[in-house]
Amino acid sequence: MILMSKININLCLFILIIKQAIFLPLSEEEDDYCIKSNYLTNLCIKCEKDIFTPDLKGGCEGAKKCILGNNYCKECDEDSKLCKVCEDGYFPDENGGCSYTNNCEISDHGECIKCKNNFILIGENTYLYQGFILCKSINSEDFKNCEEINIRKGICSKCKEGFYLNTGDNRCIETANCTESSFGKCKICHYNYYLDKRDNTCKKKEGVFSHCKQTLDGKKCDICEDGYYFDEDGNCVDINFCSKIGDSGNCEKCIDGYYFSSSTYQPACTKEKNCYSADKDSGLCFTCDKNYYLDFKDGKCKSNTEDNEFKYCKISNLGISCNVCIDGYFYGEDLKCTNTYGCKESNNGICERCSDNFYLGLDNKCCAVEHCIYSLNEYNCEECEEQYFYNETNRRCILAENEFENCKTVNYNEASCSKCRDDFYLNRTDNLCYSNKEFGKFYKCAYVNVNEDK
Repeated sequence: MILMSKININLCLFILIIKQAIFLPLSEEEDDYCIKSNYLTNLCIKCEKDIFTPDLKGGCEGAKKCILGNNYCKECDEDSKLCKVCEDGYFPDENGGCSYTNNCEISDHGECIKCKNNFILIGENTYLYQGFILCKSINSEDFKNCEEINIRKGICSKCKEGFYLNTGDNRCIETANCTESSFGKCKICHYNYYLDKRDNTCKKKEGVFSHCKQTLDGKKCDICEDGYYFDEDGNCVDINFCSKIGDSGNCEKCIDGYYFSSSTYQPACTKEKNCYSADKDSGLCFTCDKNYYLDFKDGKCKSNTEDNEFKYCKISNLGISCNVCIDGYFYGEDLKCTNTYGCKESNNGICERCSDNFYLGLDNKCCAVEHCIYSLNEYNCEECEEQYFYNETNRRCILAENEFENCKTVNYNEASCSKCRDDFYLNRTDNLCYSNKEFGKFYKCAYVNVNEDK
């Protein structure tokens, strides 16, 4: 009896040892690729990638045996038990899987996750870049002399010192004294060099090419560098014909024959006095100071305050008559600037006679509304003649009768006054006008809301 008990105890100890050996916790290395374990035994039952499989210890190791049709495999190698021929569009990787990317080392369900040595993985596995993922050689011409690579786009983003990035193909190119190019042709040269378009070379700025940016024929400059402009002799000179630039970068003195324009954005040199702004290349004025108009005939700024045909003028093309008036004035049929649109004859900017279909009011402005004496604009009346009210509905002055006789402005569709004549108030109840001349509670009142005491 005692012997049987000892045997049972030893057997139990043996079984316990075997169980402990089987259910030992997995090492960190073995557990790396396990994504699902048995919660009772703690053994791995599913590994992360197609290329790994659960081993006898409950971990993940090695490439699993090649199975036709598994992971896009078409033919297995009998010796290595790895896939050697993949389906069309897929390539065997070094772990026995298949990837749709050539030169791939590790794949997961056809997607490459690691390239072979000397290859980099380009692209992203998103719907935007589907099919763009590939393993690209770091020795490719695209990356020659490249210092930094944009992995997502698969292009060089920064070149090594002494090379510049070509914007046409994003390759690093070495061209003497060039800082920017497009499709192999230089666009911008280094500082103190200008671009000669004849042979696409950068040459040192000197002589007539001082401050030059580009030449087409090698005889004269065609584009000046920033901050410089052409003078009358075709040389690149400091800001707008300036002979002296201050610490702020603005011109302080113009060359002989030029004057400061009045532009507050950046003072510039122009050939004309009383000029507000000038062309940066030619120095010609295109906007004059207040009270001056630009005469394109000789490029001069002339007074527009004198009593002549150019009063209130802004621009005259031929010097014969005005073509553009200052703000608030209009070009009339008499070729003069007047205070109203639709004017036929004016004197000193004040209209004296309107064109056909327009009527002259007491404010000397033309309005298309008959019987209007003060207008807001050519189509809206502010006040009609006596005994007329302004109908807002059809924009007409109508003879006032019956209940509208004291109204100044009427909404005819709603049969209501919106403004009364002087010495009348508007009753908001019936929207009609009543006298407020007499002393009483509504004396000098403009608006009332009552049902009685009218």
